[in-house]
Amino acid sequence: MLERLDEAERLLPGLLGSPDGWKGLYADTERPHLTRVWRQWGSDRISLHLFGPCAPEEVFPHGHEWDSAIVIKAGSCRVLIDWTSVPLSPFEPSVSLVLGPGSRYAMVGPQARHGVMPERSHGYASVMVSGPPRYPQHKVRVNTPSRSLTAEEIMKHLAYFQGFYVDAPS
Repeated sequence: MLERLDEAERLLPGLLGSPDGWKGLYADTERPHLTRVWRQWGSDRISLHLFGPCAPEEVFPHGHEWDSAIVIKAGSCRVLIDWTSVPLSPFEPSVSLVLGPGSRYAMVGPQARHGVMPERSHGYASVMVSGPPRYPQHKVRVNTPSRSLTAEEIMKHLAYFQGFYVDAPS
């Protein structure tokens, strides 16, 4: 998955200049609140995330239906990770990492779950590449979207992420 993330980041400078193909949502039913703009990319998806602040006790642990790779673009976050074969079992993290800009990680396989939270009160930004759904046991909707983003909000989101790629080769 990290190789797919590298490939997506090479393509992003050319994709961020147009709203074509991008969709967006705001999810605030759990913490941290999330603004996501995404587009399909073959069988994968590229997502641009902005996470708001939250307290440690507010973090919700979850698994994903897909394999994914993430790079932190701004801010820093704490990632708590556990592995289990029982999707609704208590979250018992065995790994705690603090990641800053440029840090990358992948979550591959049906046993991986994580909880993420900004390390500071201003939130953080990340890019994620996710594969097609493969793990139906993780199809538990927790942080559900409260609304779709407007076209203007999507453009503003894309412009923010363009700032990370201004020096990227064309």
